[in-house]
Amino acid sequence: MIARPDVFFLEDGETPETVVLQTVCPAIEGMTPTEVAREIERRVREREQELRAGAKQAGRSFMGRAAVLAKSPFASPTTKEPRRKLSPRIATKDKGLRIRAIERLSLFLQQYRAAFSRWRQGLRDVLFPFGTYALRRFAAVPCAPGPAP
Repeated sequence: MIARPDVFFLEDGETPETVVLQTVCPAIEGMTPTEVAREIERRVREREQELRAGAKQAGRSFMGRAAVLAKSPFASPTTKEPRRKLSPRIATKDKGLRIRAIERLSLFLQQYRAAFSRWRQGLRDVLFPFGTYALRRFAAVPCAPGPAP
């Protein structure tokens, strides 16, 4: 039996206070539940071996069960993630698409920065460019309409 968390759900809401989680063995024609369980275990072991071999070939280590369980759930990596060549805002290998997207983003950022600067000076009738999200949502700033469908 699993209890409903104290957060997120309303106390008097429709969500039940407890639920029962039932696990069932998948029915596979011609196999008993025991045979299905053994087959799943065999495939998991096989896949783990493939992953270990791939990690070893790539020069990486593979953390086993004991090492995973010894880790603190509050720990964070000590190494930094490598910087990528593609911007997380624009990710396409098509050069033409990427150039057009960069141009649109650059124009948006220019318009947004100008509008934000005026808005910070106290001008509240500033029109923000289409695509403005947080200020539109939380400060109800006016925004330009999007392109016609």
